[in-house]
Amino acid sequence: MNDVKWFKALSILATLCKFELSDDVLEYYDTALSSFGYEALERATREMIYNRNTNDAFPSIKQFREALGEDNYYQVAGKILNSIRTHGRTLSMRDSNGKFQGHDDFNSLLKAEFGCIGAQVIKQCGGWQSLCESTKTKDLMFCKKLCLTWLERQIKICTVSQKPT
Repeated sequence: MNDVKWFKALSILATLCKFELSDDVLEYYDTALSSFGYEALERATREMIYNRNTNDAFPSIKQFREALGEDNYYQVAGKILNSIRTHGRTLSMRDSNGKFQGHDDFNSLLKAEFGCIGAQVIKQCGGWQSLCESTKTKDLMFCKKLCLTWLERQIKICTVSQKPT
């Protein structure tokens, strides 16, 4: 069972952090985080074990959520939609120096603005221009759901490809 592997990894992390992982605390973490899936939780916990410093405290639920990408993909989707509202197609216009807001190419701008995953999502949606065009004919909530769907997929792909061996 995958939950047993996560509980074991969590127990190891607690021991390394000199944290008493009581049944009540374990149940609280399980309730708050189990919707991410136990495989993802185990991977995130192992990453925390591998990357921790000697005196690091036991991670909070918020830190687990951040490691799992929950806050990240909502923030990226929000940034993409806010940029569509604010800049629209003009985000992709060159300045007088032939640059995209100080960047040599448009992909560099997208990565700087939205991160690698956000840039990949925009590419998967047909590029910036296509994404802007789609907001003219579709409800922005639909576009946000589309962005979130692509972000969730990309985060899962990135998580699997970065899985420790």
